[in-house]
This record gives sequence, C-alpha cells and structure tokens, in this order.
Amino acid sequence: MTPSAEQAPSSAIQSLFEDGWYAARYPEASVSGLGPLAHFVKIGDAAGFCPHPLFDGDYYSKQYPEIPKHGGERLRHYVEIGEGRGASPHRLFDPSFYLEKNPDLRELDGLLLAHYHRFGAGELRSPCPLFSPGWYCDQRPQRKEARLHPLLDYIEYGDSAGLAPHPLFDPAYYGSQNPEIPAEGGQRLIHYLNEGGREGSNPHPLFRSRFYLERAPALEAPKKTPLEHYLGEGEATGLCPNPIFDPQYYLAENPDLRGIESLLAHYAEYGGGEGRRTSRFFLPQFYQDQLLGGGLKKSNLLAHYLDSGEEDGLLPHPLFDPTYYAGECPEAGFGQGSRLAHYLEHGHRAGGAPHPLFQPAYYAAQVGSLGTESPVRAFPSPFSSPSSASSGPCETLLSHYLVAGEAQGLKPNPLFDPVHYAKHDSANQGAAGISLLEHYVLWGGAAGLSPSILFDSAWVSRQIPGDARTRQNPMTYYFQEKGRLVKGPHPLFLASWYESQNPGVAESGLDPLSHFMELGAKARLDPHPLFYSAWYLDFHSGQIAEKKPAIFHYIELGEPQGLTPNPFFDAAYYVRHHGVQLAPGETPFAHFCNVGMDLGYRPSPLYSFCLQFFRDKREGRRCRSDNPAGGYFSPLYSSLTSPGSEIPIRLPEVYVPDVSIIIPVHGQHVYTLACLRSISKAENSTTYEILVIDDHSPMDQYRALSEIENLRLLRNEEQLGFLRTCNRGAREARGKDLIFLNNDTLVTDHWIDRLLETREAFPNAGLIGSKLIFPDGRLQEAGGLVWSDGTAMNYGYGEDLSDPRYAFARETDYVSAASVLIQAETFNGLGGFDERYTPAFYEDTDLAFRVREAGMDVVYQPHSIVIHFGGASHGRDTSGSLKKYQLANQETFRSRWQSILRKQPDSGSEPDRAALRRSGPRALVIDAEMLTPDQDSGSLRMYNFLKVIKKVGYAVTFMPCNLQYRENYTEALERNGIFVVRSPHTNSVERFLEETGAEFELCIVSRPDTAEQCLDLTQLLCPNALVLYDTVDLHYLRRERELRLAGLALAPESIKTQELRAVARADGAITVSDFDRKKLMHEVPGAPIHVVSNIHEIHPQKRSFADRDGILFIGSFQHTPNVDATLWFIADVFPIIHAWIPDLRFHIIGPNPPEKIREYASEHIVIEGFIENIDEQFSSRRLSIAPLRYGSGVKGKINQSMAYGLPCVATPSAVEGMELDWKNEISVAESAHEFAEAVAELYENEEYW
Repeated sequence: MTPSAEQAPSSAIQSLFEDGWYAARYPEASVSGLGPLAHFVKIGDAAGFCPHPLFDGDYYSKQYPEIPKHGGERLRHYVEIGEGRGASPHRLFDPSFYLEKNPDLRELDGLLLAHYHRFGAGELRSPCPLFSPGWYCDQRPQRKEARLHPLLDYIEYGDSAGLAPHPLFDPAYYGSQNPEIPAEGGQRLIHYLNEGGREGSNPHPLFRSRFYLERAPALEAPKKTPLEHYLGEGEATGLCPNPIFDPQYYLAENPDLRGIESLLAHYAEYGGGEGRRTSRFFLPQFYQDQLLGGGLKKSNLLAHYLDSGEEDGLLPHPLFDPTYYAGECPEAGFGQGSRLAHYLEHGHRAGGAPHPLFQPAYYAAQVGSLGTESPVRAFPSPFSSPSSASSGPCETLLSHYLVAGEAQGLKPNPLFDPVHYAKHDSANQGAAGISLLEHYVLWGGAAGLSPSILFDSAWVSRQIPGDARTRQNPMTYYFQEKGRLVKGPHPLFLASWYESQNPGVAESGLDPLSHFMELGAKARLDPHPLFYSAWYLDFHSGQIAEKKPAIFHYIELGEPQGLTPNPFFDAAYYVRHHGVQLAPGETPFAHFCNVGMDLGYRPSPLYSFCLQFFRDKREGRRCRSDNPAGGYFSPLYSSLTSPGSEIPIRLPEVYVPDVSIIIPVHGQHVYTLACLRSISKAENSTTYEILVIDDHSPMDQYRALSEIENLRLLRNEEQLGFLRTCNRGAREARGKDLIFLNNDTLVTDHWIDRLLETREAFPNAGLIGSKLIFPDGRLQEAGGLVWSDGTAMNYGYGEDLSDPRYAFARETDYVSAASVLIQAETFNGLGGFDERYTPAFYEDTDLAFRVREAGMDVVYQPHSIVIHFGGASHGRDTSGSLKKYQLANQETFRSRWQSILRKQPDSGSEPDRAALRRSGPRALVIDAEMLTPDQDSGSLRMYNFLKVIKKVGYAVTFMPCNLQYRENYTEALERNGIFVVRSPHTNSVERFLEETGAEFELCIVSRPDTAEQCLDLTQLLCPNALVLYDTVDLHYLRRERELRLAGLALAPESIKTQELRAVARADGAITVSDFDRKKLMHEVPGAPIHVVSNIHEIHPQKRSFADRDGILFIGSFQHTPNVDATLWFIADVFPIIHAWIPDLRFHIIGPNPPEKIREYASEHIVIEGFIENIDEQFSSRRLSIAPLRYGSGVKGKINQSMAYGLPCVATPSAVEGMELDWKNEISVAESAHEFAEAVAELYENEEYW
C-alpha cells in the first residue's frame, strides 16, 4: 500500500464504509486512537473485521483469493471491480440477482449494495433469491412501520428468534439436519448457500435437495444451490422440488396463480393450508384421513409424508400404495418418499404396479391397441431436465389413465370398467377432480358400488373376514386372494366352478373373473353352472339387439325385462311361490343361485318334471356340454337335485299303431333323448310308434339313438332340412294319424289322447295343435294368429299358462308344427308340407291355410300340453344361416295367400278379439257353481246343454257364480271348447261383466239363487244379449212337497216369489219338462218359456240278465230328496225285499252320503260313494231305483238308467213330467210294499227285464 493510501483511504472505500455500525460492532476501534475507517484499513481488515453489515471479507476472498486481505483492498476491489463483475460482498446479497430483479437500476450511478442498503431494503427489495423481505417483515409486524432493514434485522435478530428468511427456507428444520451450525446471524442460511445445498441438506420440508440435484444435471456446483436453481429456472421448466410437488400440475390446477414468483413458495405460504393439490399422486384430505387422531395442519401434510409418511405406511394417494409398490419393485428404496419417486421416474419401465387395482401391462396393452406408439410419450416427466424432456423418462401409465385413459373408457384392470362405474349416480356426485377409480377406492367399494358388471362389491365385502371388512377394499381383497373366493365375486359368477370347467384359466395367469371378462365372455363360456350362455343368446336372440356377452345382457337388460337365464327358471313364480324377500339390489335369480338352491326352493313349477328327462349317464360328471339342465346336476346343488337314475326309454312294440309320432332331428341328441324319455313315461291310451328321422347328424349322435329298442330310426343320406325330413317321416309312417313333434320337447300325460279326443267336440277338425309351454312354466303358444300382412304371432306368448283365455279349445289361424296332429290321409292328400318353404319356417302356417281351404278346421287343444324349449331345431337369429329363411318364406307365404290374408285382422289388432273371431257369436252361461256331471243330474244336463249351444255355432263362456276352479271338471269343459271364467284370474262376477258383457249375444242364468245375484247385472251389463233364465227344476214346488211330506206348514212364498220374479224379468225362461212349463205359464202368463230337458248319451249294453246282480240308487246327497228317498227305501222297502231275496245287494252310489245313511252299511247294503266311472255299475246291476217321495223337474237318475238300458222302479213323484209309459218303459210304485213287489218282480223275471 502506498503512503498516500495509508494516510487517506480511497473514496471508493469511503462510499461503502459504515462508521457507526463499525464502531458499534468493534468497540476496540474506539480506544485505538484511530477513526473507524482508519482502524479498518490499518488493523480491522487484516483482523477479519467487516466494514459493512453486508460485506464479508472472508466470503469475498473465496471469490478472489488473490486480493490482499488487509488495508481494505477487498472492499476497494469490490467497489471498483467486483460488483461490476457480479461478485457478491456477502452470501446474502447477490448484485446480479438484485439487478435482474430491479431493471430500473441498470443506469444507477453508484453501487448496487449501497442502493440496497440505503433504499432497497426499506423498499422491501430482495437482496438474494433466498431472502424475501415481504415474507420476513410479515413475521415482524411490530417493526414493520419503523422502516425496518429486513436483511440486517434477520441477521442481527430474526435468525436467533427463529424467523424464516424465505417461505422455502426453514432455519429450524435446516438446523435439525446440521445441529453444529449456530442459530444466529443468518449462519444456517449462509451454511446452506455455501455448502449445505450441495451436500444434500434440505432447506425446507418441501424441498429435497438430493432429489432435485439428481434431476437437475445442468446445475453447476459452484454457482447456485439446488433451491436457488429451482427458484431461478427449475420451476419454470417443470422440475419438481420433491416427488409430490409438480409445478406444472399445480399451475394447471390453479390457473389463478399464473405469473406468481414461485409456485412452491405459494404452496408453502397459502396453498397447503387451502388444501390445494400439488400432484396427481397426493390427495391432502385422503392423507389427513389416515392420520389417526388428526391435529396436523393441512399446510404440513405434504411435509409429513416426505418426512415420515412412507415409513409409517401411509398412502399419498388412493392409487399409490408404497408398501405394495415395494413388493413389486424391491429396488425402490424406503423413506422420504423414495418409493413414490422411484415409481414416478422408473415404475412404468420396471413394470411395477402402484396399486393392486392398477395393472400396468394390462393397461399398456389397451393403449397400444389404440395405435399410440408410446402410450405415455405425451406426458413428459416433471423429473426430466429441460434438455432431456424429449428423450428422457416418460410420465407413468397411471398418470395417462388419470389424465386421458379413463375418459376414453380404458380399464385399469380387467375388473374395473369406468363406463359401467360411471352409471352409478353417487360416483358422478363424488368429490370433484378425482377419477372414478379413486372414487371407488375411497368410497365406492365400501358403499357397495359395482366396478364392473360381474363384480359385486357388497357381495365380496361380506366374504372379507370381519376385522378387515371395514378397512379393505373389496376388489383389493379379491386380487389378494387371487380371485378364489368361496362364493365368487358376484352371485352369478362362481369362480371355483368356472376354473374347474376351463383349464385354460390356470394357464393364463389370470384370476377366474379376469379370465372370463377378457376371454371367456367372448368365447361364450358360462360364468355359472345355472347360466347357459349359448342357450340364452339363442333363445332370446329376437330380443337382443346389440351383440354382447350373454351374462352382461342378462344383468343389464334381460333380468329387468323378465328374460329367463336358463330354461327352468321363472323369476315371478320363484318369488311368489316361496315368499322370497329380496335384499336391496338382489335379483330373484341371484337369490335362487345362492340361497334358494340350498333351501331346496323350486325355480319353476315344471322344474322337477323337466329335469328328470335330462339325467343321462352318458353325460358322466360333466356339468355342461349341450345339456340345458347340466348345471343343475352339479354336486353344488345336490340339496335340490338329489341323485337319481336315468329314466329308461321303453317304447312299445306296435305293428299297427293308431298314431305315428314323427320326430325330425339334426344333432342335439341330448334333447332328443329327453324327448323320447318323456314319451316313454307319459300315460296315453292310444297306441303309437315313434319315427325319428335323422337329418344326417354327426355319426356319434346317431349311434346314441340307434341303441333304443322299438324306435324306428331312419337316417337321411344327405341333409334334407326340417321340412323334407318331416315329409319323409310321413311317407314312412304306419299310423292312421300323424303327430309331428319337435325333438326339443317334453310331453305330458295324455297329450296324444287329448289331441285325438278333440275331434269329439270339433268333428270337422283337420289339424290339431298342442298347448306349447316353456320349461320354466310360462306359456309359449296358445295357437297362432296370422295378420293381414302375413306376419304371425304366438298367441299368449310369455303369459300365465293357467289363464282361462288360453285354457279352452278353439279354432285358430294356425298351430305350430312343434306338436301337431293330422290324419295321414289328409296330410298326404295335401301333398305334405309344401317344399317351396324348404328348409323350414312357415310350412306349418301354410299347412293350416291349406287344411282350411280343404274345408276343415284348425283347432288348438290346450289340454294336450307339450313343453317346448325352442331354438334347438333352428335357433332364433333371423340373420343366421338357417333363420334367414324365416324372412324369405314369410314373403312366399304372403304372396301365395294374398287374397285370404286380406280378410285377416290387421297387424296390431287386439289379440284376444282376434283369437276368438273364428268361434261365432258369444254366449254366456252362469250357474251356481262348477258343473260336476259325474255327481249330479243338474250338472250333467247343463254340461250337455253347453255342448249343444256350442254345436249350434256359439262361442260358449261358462261362469260359476262362485268362480271356483275344480281341476278335472273345469278342464273337461275347456277341452270341449268352453271358456270358463274362474278365480284367481277373475275375482268378481260384476267386474267380468263390466269388461266383457257387451260382447255377448246370448246369456243364460241358471237356478233361482244365481238369478237373484246375477240376473239384473246380466241384463244391465250385457246390453246386446238375449237373457234367459233356466229353472233346472221348480225349486218352490219341490220345497212345498218336502214340507207337506214332513207334515209341516208351508213356508212363506219367498222361494216361489224369487223364482217367479226371475221368470218375469228375463227375456225368456227354460224348464226341463212340459209339466214345469205349464206350471210357470199358469203362474206368469205370457212369459216365453221353452223346454230343454235332460240330455244323455246312449250306452248300449251287452251283458245279459244272468250276468248281473244287485240293484243301485244313484244321486247327489247334497240334494235332500235323494237323502230322504234312500232312507225311506232302506227303512221301509228293503227289509221286505230282503225277506224275499236274501242275497240281493243294494248299491248306493253318489258323493258325500251323510252319516245317517252310512250307518246302514252292511253285507247287503253297500255304500259305494262317489264313483268316477259308473259304466261298470250300470253294466253289472239288474235294475235301478228312484224312490223319491218329493221333488220337481225331470229326474236325471231315471234318464241315466234308460240311457244305459237298465230297467228302473220309480215313484210317481220321480217320473213326474217325463211322459213315460208306466207299463212298458218304467215300473212305477208308490207304497213301500208296492215298491218292494215291483223290485222283486223285475229282479227275478228276465222276461220283464
């Protein structure tokens, strides 16, 4: 130093030297005799004294080590040269930064440090990247108004007081990593700036230096710390300060922050506390919810995870499980968010799954199938340096899913379908900004929402052990157990069964349900033993518009529409019959599969009947093959389908059969064998042969049929098709009648008999069809309707088969060839099925029109019941290889019968009216109760009267006033073509008349009690009808005679008044005899009265007098005259006869004999009771008796005896009104002795007999 310098320090030094500060800081200068500046130049500089609060000589020397460390040279150098070159006088003042942030100082005449010290600090200008004056002063509100020098305050006071110089520098946090650094004078911040940052110490919980250094290779060590680099350029280029703060994501989520100085600083100051998200992989609320006891502020959540969350097993995001990921990628490290960092940077390459519900390889395959070369290339990693963004790591697959994939309908795993899950209202109403998969993990699984169509979260949750149920997601549990849950993931997916049926599951490496969702559904594999996919798609093809796997369609659309999942399940029956109470969201079929089967609940009314015919030893233990009932035979359901043996097929050996049953088949031998078993087991009185015409089936199926004894099995040399195969069968048949029967049918008892018996009620019937029902018990067809456009309709399809509308025989437009009877002569005379309809469809409809054209009728017989599976012969898809002929043949049919079709109802007409239009005008008959013609004379008369009304051209409806259904008696009427109104389908006479009364042209009300109840209603509600009152007998007359016989006074004339009033009100009356007619004409002058007497069928007898013995009485004991007659005969007449003819037996026939008659039962008085078939009694006895002492009307027991050619002894009361010859046609006696003589005389003398 020159002497002049020693004597006079340069003006440059003087411009920055702070005399007062120096003197206060170094009190020894005051006693040296030198002024502060002189002391610094001569002594202080060399001693390490600072000339200015913000000039640190030692720090400056590190930048310029060649500058002498005495005489103020370093300060002079800074003033004259250093600041201009960007040198810093203090670690906390950066001239370059200061100038960059304050461009208004570019023309400053003076030093930047001086400006800052004198003006900038007060103006809260920032001296370096890591000192924020505003932030600092906010921590010193009490000094803010005193023109605080923020940086000096921090150095002198704030640091030791624990104040932070910057939102991203936490002195206490930093000091905990470097406890040797003094907690004063800004030393911790300075330490970080000098060395701590490079050593990896973290300035703030949110800034991880090592993490940042590894991802910022452009950061040159001598120049900036990681945090300075981040604040200066890293954040702007998208580099992340920690694994879960993504600046780009933060800005995109918070566009209001655009232009802010530091996004991370904003988060540290405000965003954390406001709960703003920093990354796709950190959900603050989710994380906070995992902290038991809470208490942690939102602003500290991210830091907590980075410091200890991973170690504590906490998840930063619902879809990132650090523990699970570590199992996938053991190299991921542990702690400080290293697993998440590893996943974000390397996970997609390492193949590690971030969560059990996200499968990277599966997801990548979907993205690849979209044609995207690199599924994640569009999302540059926030960990990449700007220069390597184009070639460095890519964003994760999970990010792709969250950003774009889910919106495109891509699935994170085979069992989570975003499209399906989005249908849940609550999923769409969840927290904003989260994906559907996150919603499912957070809430949906616990709420029981289904993530895909065959995964039932609530169902799976109930299988999770109790202590884990509330905290484990059901799908996570499912994958944890590799899908092998005892009850499967859904009531209709039985995983264990599916795996046992499909060995490929184990080879695929997929869990059972994932295998089904990805492969099995498309291959039509069955998800459950009771769901037959191929059958479902075929059977319901007409109702399935879109192509989708069967089980998917059933769950989404089929079940709500009432479609059946297998041939034997009827949901409505199942719920109603068993009183099933369904849980919320539970379906009847699911209940049956998982509860009902174990309880032995029947799935349908015909279940047991049908199933027996499909038990086939050839099927072995297999549960599927082509057997529609195969699943039911699974050992899983042994409680309902107890072990049983195969029903043998035993066909009769017949050489001259009454009927030839023709069954065309092609494959489907399981159905054919079941059909043959049902025919073999069904009761019929008719002789028959069975011709199975095999239309060139595979030889193994043909052989299965060739072993059946007495089956006429013919095989086509080539495939001819259904129609030609039927025609061949007709040519080979030996029976007088032909029945065409589909192979996919099961027949019931007397199905043949009922078809043949139809000709008795419909003598002109040329073609007769059965009632076809589905195996689940619903109606398939009650005759067919043909509309004017040539389209056809199965009348009653899907309805209740017991509905009276479908339960009575009637003429119809056509009957299905699935089960139809026709005389061989007629069929061959018409040329068989018309081969223009080859190979099939519309051939039966055309045949019906040709039968009618030939002058015969087409009749539907509902009591010939045949169960028809449907589809096994042809299928139902009109676009298929065979079904396409349905549309073509419809046009052929329409063209051929165009003139006839014009007379048919229009398509869309009311089916019930169209079905009845061929039956003539409608007649209604109302009686007191159901007719029992084998039990009482009145019923027999009315039964035959109904047939007479029908024969003259009326469509007859019979309504018992009590609406009672009595199976055999109701069906007898229906078989004869009479519509019977009955409960439960009708529960009110009045309602029935209100709905249909206007359709009737004739109404007959029978008996006085019925008339009292129904006559006025009938006249009111049947305005177009002639209303007649049928007396049956004169009830008032019978009552008068009963009272006189008992010696009692006559009752008030209530019965007589009632009866006569009915005669007067009706349009006409009917009596059974001319005697009754004259009585009524006397009582009601001018009333139109007609006679319809008893009607009986003649039964010629061949048994001789010698071959007979005993006498009989027949009558209903609900009729009091019969009780009186029997008791009088037993007490007063029979003892006389017995004395004369000791071995004579008296047979008493009739339902419900009272005890006072039954007590007379003995060797010679035989109480027969009700006998269904009385032919044998009338053929075995020598005579009948009618010992009636009172009554009225014509006595059916006398008519019946005469119809059988059996002599009768009767009282005068019994023969009243019959106009019989007492000498030649009947023996009449009145007193007991006379009656006994008449019986004995007839009984012992063949010449009188």
